[in-house]
Amino acid sequence: VNNTLFSQHSHCQPMKKFEESEVASSDKHLIIDGNVLDVSKFMKLHPGGEELIKNVMGTDATAAYKTAKHSPKADAIVERLVVGKAIQSKSAAVLTLSDAEELAASTLTKNALLYYNAGAEDGEAITESIAAWKRYWLLPRVMIDVSNVTTQCNILGHTLAGPIMAAPTAFLKMGHPDGEGAVAKGCHAAGLGNCLSTTASSSMEEVRKASPDCYRWFQLYVYKEKSITLDLLKRAEENGYSAICLTIDLPVLGNRTALQKGGFAIPKELDVRNIKDSSKSKPGDRKAYISKLYDQNISEDLLTWMSNNTRLPIIVKGVLSVESAVRIANVGCVSGIVVSNHGGRQLNSAIPPAHAISGIATAVRKCNIERAKRNLHPVQIFADGGIRRGSDIFKAIALGASAVLIGRPVIYGMAIGGAEGVQKVLDILLDELKNCMQLCGVRNLSEITREMVTLKSNY
Repeated sequence: VNNTLFSQHSHCQPMKKFEESEVASSDKHLIIDGNVLDVSKFMKLHPGGEELIKNVMGTDATAAYKTAKHSPKADAIVERLVVGKAIQSKSAAVLTLSDAEELAASTLTKNALLYYNAGAEDGEAITESIAAWKRYWLLPRVMIDVSNVTTQCNILGHTLAGPIMAAPTAFLKMGHPDGEGAVAKGCHAAGLGNCLSTTASSSMEEVRKASPDCYRWFQLYVYKEKSITLDLLKRAEENGYSAICLTIDLPVLGNRTALQKGGFAIPKELDVRNIKDSSKSKPGDRKAYISKLYDQNISEDLLTWMSNNTRLPIIVKGVLSVESAVRIANVGCVSGIVVSNHGGRQLNSAIPPAHAISGIATAVRKCNIERAKRNLHPVQIFADGGIRRGSDIFKAIALGASAVLIGRPVIYGMAIGGAEGVQKVLDILLDELKNCMQLCGVRNLSEITREMVTLKSNY
């Protein structure tokens, strides 16, 4: 065997540090005794066959290596394949979503952090969305057997491990090389769903390839040029997306003062990958892009047009008023409504979703009674905005949501650990939700009722 194949690391040079999550997503690295080995060239030369190496790729193969029979030269070969040291993933230290946010702040570039954290004007809509969930007290039931509790949830006929979807967020490759693909992988690993943005830095085809079995929606912005919108609808169907999530609260871009003050610019290497026309895939000035290309005429007629051009269920995102919710729920093709203020990025002083959802859910329940008389499926309600704890999810369910969407915390998880970081954030929320359910005396989501939450101002 040519020894030059194994001379990949000079021990005179500092050892590169590889996070365990980085190794886990690699197709050429594995770990032995805390060292990271590059086995890409050695695989085909392994005396036991290439498959033996492939079976442990991306893992800590220490135990497998030490229990196998080797030639006297094996240890020397392993030493020559070493390219760095394995270190614990940042996400391993994350116990709460606040931990993830703090770590992401020191991991993301200034430009990326500015974009992901920016809100409309003075940012009141962001801070109030988080604070609003804390304004509800929980009223737990006791003396109930909670030894067997499930967080399973049914969304549009699909069963997930919990009532959580990753919210659609743009340009995720600013935060991690795998971007939207990492989010899809992390969601699937957690048993949850993902919603891909039109303005993603990975195409819907690329995200499907990254995680083929992930339950996924496609979030749609409507272009003035209907052929673009039709292409997006068609490709979403072809690529196994289970629903279209139509965003209606962005006829124009909100006044994102922080981005203007911070000199934010979308990296030139990033495109709106879902748009095939190269003249319309460069985001450039977002405000000018949206004003020029997005359709500002978002009405019930659009919903009818969409239903005539896709077989997928339609979910409408960006609803905060009861009046709007009722009009939307009365359109037969609608399957869901997302109570959302667009992450606090559009209209400053817009009501927090936590305070809007109860009235909307009550009104939509009445609409669903009438829909049943017309042999129409019920409209499900989803909450999006400010959720940072499993108890917040519990409150959202109690107030009438079927599930919630999580935005920034998923980005923070992605930034610190790719797919593993996303899964860690989602697992934390699921664990907290289950704990909250047990402490409140409920064994499944259907047992969470409106009577189990009350505003603090009532006391």
